[in-house]
Parts: sequence; C-alpha cells; structure tokens
Amino acid sequence: MKLSLPSRRAWIYGAVLFFLAAVCGILGFLQYRWIGEVANAENQRLRQDLQRELNLVRRDFNSQIAAAASALVPIARDVERQEREKAYLARYQSAPETTKKYFSRVALAVPEKGELNLFLLDSRAHIFRKADWPLGWAKLREGLGTRLSGGPPSERYRPEGVIEFPRFGRNPRDAEGRRWPPEQEWLILEFDRDYLRNVVLPEILQRYLAEAGQSQYSVVVSETADPWQEVYRWGPKTVEKSGHADARVTLFEVEANPFRGGPARGTDNASPPASQFEPQEQPPLPLPGHGAWTLSANHAAGSLESIVARARRRNLFLGASLLLLLIATVIALIRFTRGAEKLAEMQMNFVSGISHELRTPLSVIRAAGFNLRTKFARDPVQVERYGNLIQDESEKLTALIEQILRYGGAESGKILGPREAVELRPLLEESLPATRGALAEAGIIFEEKIADDLPLIKADKESLKHALRNLLENAVKHGRKEHASIRITADRSALQGKPAVRLRIQDNGPGIPKEERARVFEPFFRGKLAIENQVHGTGLGLNLAKRIIEAHGGILMLQSELGRGTQFIATIPAACKNDTSE
Repeated sequence: MKLSLPSRRAWIYGAVLFFLAAVCGILGFLQYRWIGEVANAENQRLRQDLQRELNLVRRDFNSQIAAAASALVPIARDVERQEREKAYLARYQSAPETTKKYFSRVALAVPEKGELNLFLLDSRAHIFRKADWPLGWAKLREGLGTRLSGGPPSERYRPEGVIEFPRFGRNPRDAEGRRWPPEQEWLILEFDRDYLRNVVLPEILQRYLAEAGQSQYSVVVSETADPWQEVYRWGPKTVEKSGHADARVTLFEVEANPFRGGPARGTDNASPPASQFEPQEQPPLPLPGHGAWTLSANHAAGSLESIVARARRRNLFLGASLLLLLIATVIALIRFTRGAEKLAEMQMNFVSGISHELRTPLSVIRAAGFNLRTKFARDPVQVERYGNLIQDESEKLTALIEQILRYGGAESGKILGPREAVELRPLLEESLPATRGALAEAGIIFEEKIADDLPLIKADKESLKHALRNLLENAVKHGRKEHASIRITADRSALQGKPAVRLRIQDNGPGIPKEERARVFEPFFRGKLAIENQVHGTGLGLNLAKRIIEAHGGILMLQSELGRGTQFIATIPAACKNDTSE
C-alpha cells in the first residue's frame, strides 16, 4: 500500500525520533558508567591524598615529641663523670624553653637498697626532690620493679603520655647463668597534653591541612583507648556518621622499648656490648597505629563519598540535561518543520481558495458585462438586473480585498484607526452581510435580543463593523442548509471589574469538532467540514475578528458542540463618560 506524502513524512519523523531516543539511551548508559568510574577514581585519589597528608602530620608530631624527649636524655659517660642529679639537671637546663614546654613532669626513678625511689624535678629550685609516686604511675612503678627483679614487665604498664629512658650498667651472671643489663636509673618524662593539643598539634595541622589559611578538613582527635573521649577538634564541624572517617592515623606514639640491652631509641646512651649478656626474648616493638591519640579527618563539605556522590550527581544531571536538550531541540526542529509544512499547506489552500473566490465574481461580472452589450441592453429591466448583479459581485470583491488588506495591516501592527463612542445596535445593523429581507428570502431565521440600556463602546467603527460582519457571515455560512437560524443577544457585562458589553452570535449548524476548536482562530485554517461542504472562505475572518476585538481591549470566546451549533461570545469594554473621539 502506497503511503500518502503526509503519512510518509510522519513515518520518517517517527523513525528519526526513535533512532534519536535509542542513541541518547545508549549515550546515557555509557555516560553513567564513565561518570561512575571517574567518581570512584576521584574518591580513591582524594582519599589517598588525605591519607598522605595525615601521614605527614603523624610523622611530624611523633618526631617532635621524640626529639623533645631525646633532648632531655644525657650521655651515659656524662652521668658517670658527674653526680647523677647534676648530669640530668644540666641536660634539662641546656634544653630550649620550647622543648621544656612539652613536659609537665620530669622525674628520676632510682633503685636504692631494694626500693625504687622517685625524685621529681623542681624546675624553679633546679633540684630533684624525693617524692611519693603519683597515683597514675602505680603500674609504671610496678613494671620497673618487676624489671629490677629480672623479669619483663607486663604489657601496657606505662600510663598514656609517659615514657621512661633507662641508663644501663654492667652486671655479672645471675644464679641461672643469665646476664641482664641492670638499669642504674630511669629518666621518666610525662608529656604536657594541653600544650601538645593546643600549641603543637594546631601548628602541624595548619601546615598540612589548610590552604590560604582556611581549613580544608574537619579533624577530630580522640583517645585511642576510648574513641568517644574527644581530645581536640580542628576545622569546620561536619555531620558525619558515627565512627566514619575519610582517613585516620594515630599520634602520640611514645611506646619505645627500653629493654634491648641498651638505651631507648632516640637517645645517645651507650649500650653494653652484646658479649656482656646473652640474647633474650624481648617484647615486640610497637607498630604504627598504637599511639595514645587517634586523628580522624573528613572533608569540610562532608565525607569524601558524599562529595564525590554530589559531584557525580551534578555530572549526571549536566549530561542528562544536555541529552534532553538535544532531544528537545530535535523535537522542536521537527515540530517547527511540521508547523512550517502545515503553514505552507494552509497558505496554498488560501491561494487556492482566494483564487476561487476571485474567479467567481469576476466571471459573473464578465458575463453580465457581455450581456449588457447585446440586445438585453435595450431592456431596462435586464439592464437593472445586470447592474445589481455587477454591484453585488463588486461588493464581494471589495470585501475580499478588504479582508486581505486588514490581515496585512494586522500583521504589521496597524489594526485600528481613530476610535469614538458608538452604539452597538446600529453597528450590528450595518454589519449584516445582507438585508434582513435577503436573509429571510435565503431561508435564514434571524433572531435578535438587544438590551435597551447598553452603554456606549469606544471603538474604531469600521474595524469593529468588519469584525462583527465576519462573525455574522461565519454564522450564515456554517448554519444549517435548511431551517438555518441565527440568534444575536447583547447585554451588560463586566470585564476586569469594569463595565462592558457582551455580544453573543449563535448558529444552529453542525458544530465544530473538538480537535479543531483550538485552531479556529488560526490564520488560513479551515475546518474539515468546511472543506468537504465546499463552503467558500479564506480562513482569515475569525482570526481578524479576534484580533480586532482584542485590540479594543475585549475578548472573543468560542462555545461549540457537535450537532448543536456554535456560539461566539465577544465582550467589549464600555466607553468612559469623558471619552471622546480620538
């Protein structure tokens, strides 16, 4: 079956839209996958960058506290040449003041006559004073006592933030033939936590986790043993899930192992030669991640997952918007193309219709003129008849030309002329397409109900008369072929709260199909029934009527029902009392 041209075009447009939708669907799926891969890679990169920065924070923080502790440990030979307390005191006094601020207590634990005595440094008096062991150092005292008796101390015998440095001496073999490196004394250092968290830690965080002086991350430092106990918070506060962190490290790693036959790591004490004692099993060295504090960091805008997810959603939204824009552009192009085709088709129909409208009166005029040249010219009755015929057809031509000229004027914005206050009743009489007698002879019943107290309307008389004539001619053309009737009613109304005149023009024709009602006022449009019934017209009458009435500040509405006729309702503002001709 061979398709018509409009059907072929509709099939082509449908195929193009289907192909475009399929391509956009594939592109959307690929874009979703690519954006997901990019988002995952970005998440991994951001996490690695943050972890690298936190590792630098951990390195610097632990290096600073280790360097501060090492600065207070004297060389073993200095202790041997001087008195014990003087050597440690001289080392303390030679340390910079910033180093001393790292510690809240400095003490010596000295074994004497089977007892482990404690001497606390009085920095003001520059002397070590014998003192009782603090309650928080009970496990430390117990662990050092166990070491003196020849055994290893229990795990985690040191309080958090406390480190001890033993000075080793020489000792003969014990009863079982083992050699132990005897501790002559221990230097015990307790870090000042307030100074570390309020001075040292902020400087390091500012160095690695800030840009242009602004924090890029939200940092929370908590106790490793009790994660719910917050030690310090830095940067903007973010709402993160409990226990969630983009990256974390441990700080305050002071768990040096002093029992390796020599001094603690980070000191310059001389270790006894390995030949002086047998190898022994030692507690394992602490691994990174066993610090007293745990530092957790999240991005200032939220977790990295949420940031990447937001970026992914933005990218997906942008991509989807571009695809939708592409689809909308193609659909708009197709609609525009089809609209242009319809407009071209209507214009061709207009040209065809106007040619027919022009041909008919011209043919009648030519025939009447030819007849007037013959013997009918001697018959006054025939002359009058042909003269009336030429006049009627000339008026039709004039009306047709006026219709076209008014449409051209409306397109150029020149739709109204001077306005004056006029009455509606005489305007309707002048707008009738023929005399009442001619309408009656044509079988058209004309009903009129005009209120007597109608206000004047301010109008361009000729333009408004043309609009009313178009509405009345439309009712005459599209009324029933038999027993046609036209009903005109006019009464008072209101428009936007101001007085107005409402005019109704109703016919008893077949009505307008629902799908055509929205297009009735389009230029060049002619309904399917008008084309099938070969009703003459240009398709400009209703369009011009609507434009003219709206130019007067009024509105024109349509009411129609199949089988029950059509009604046009024009509401025109009334003239004000002080209105005069313009």
